[in-house]
Amino acid sequence: MKAHCEDVAQHLAVIGRNLNKSVFEMKKRRMMRRFRL
Repeated sequence: MKAHCEDVAQHLAVIGRNLNKSVFEMKKRRMMRRFRL
């Protein structure tokens, strides 16, 4: 059971990292668009 919990925690960490990355990319794109104007 403990191993399963660690697996889930690791999985959530990966998902969180990917979400942060995509949010960062969106913000970066928005900033670039703003600077272009």
